[in-house]
Amino acid sequence: MVVFDRVVSCEHPHWHFLVSCYLEAFPADERRPLPHLEALLQRSDFWCNVLQKADEPVGLFLSWQLPGFRYIEHFAIAHAFRGQIIGKTALNKYLRMNNLPVVLEVEPPVCEINSRRIRFYEREDFVLCEQPFIQPPYASGQNSVELRLMEWGGDLLKQNFEQVKNELYRTVYDCDNI
Repeated sequence: MVVFDRVVSCEHPHWHFLVSCYLEAFPADERRPLPHLEALLQRSDFWCNVLQKADEPVGLFLSWQLPGFRYIEHFAIAHAFRGQIIGKTALNKYLRMNNLPVVLEVEPPVCEINSRRIRFYEREDFVLCEQPFIQPPYASGQNSVELRLMEWGGDLLKQNFEQVKNELYRTVYDCDNI
């Protein structure tokens, strides 16, 4: 069984594991500087979780509760634990938490690894939105990144792409537009 263990301070016993997994799994332009991540930990709308299996940390799951939908900002299984259906189990547990649509970002399907990641989410009933989405820089000195949004549980992106994008820019990226 996979357990979501919420982290509300960098004093959490698995904080260093979470940071190591975060740095390993995401390129610099696709992650927050660590002081920015630490500053979010006590926000009620932001959930920073260490994923655990049998009391051992195996991954991370960072998400937001936004008006009308949930947003998965970062989700990764540590390299040593991949291929054990932990990611599928954790994602399905998260999807069952309530009946709101869920949105996440993926890199465009321009290479096999990106296409495999998209197929992973599609197998869990996520739908790829073809509209381009630019992830704003998390901090000064970082670059924006071209991504795509995927959605589970509704037609939110088909009907309200601009509103979703604007909410992500405002709340998650702390900017009005790019």
